Amino acid sequence: MKFAIRKVPEFKHIIHVYCRECDRAHQRDSRLYAHSFCPRLARPGNVVCWAEAAFVELPPEHIAGICLHELGHQMVGPMEESAEYDAEREADLAVLERLGVAIKYKRPKLIQRVSLKKLV
Repeated sequence: MKFAIRKVPEFKHIIHVYCRECDRAHQRDSRLYAHSFCPRLARPGNVVCWAEAAFVELPPEHIAGICLHELGHQMVGPMEESAEYDAEREADLAVLERLGVAIKYKRPKLIQRVSLKKLV
């Protein structure tokens, strides 16, 4: 997170929280560990919600990848999916453009991953 805040100082206002809705989403789809703009929050901006499983099941490079991906969503803002707009791709592109870090997707679950060496 310190890496991202150095590059984008506004990130210091983003709060990371545990979220039961994320836990439920992870139970439905084992690939889901976090989300931005939680519909259960009265003021969902500037919050990244996490499932507990992320910190139990994933190695640091995946946690960092998911974190940066969610920060990408914060940069892009909440937008509806459409044929012309892919929010997931846009979030990753925002991270690449603003932070200079490419988010990769590792099989079998296609979970976000980044090289920890790039975050120094």
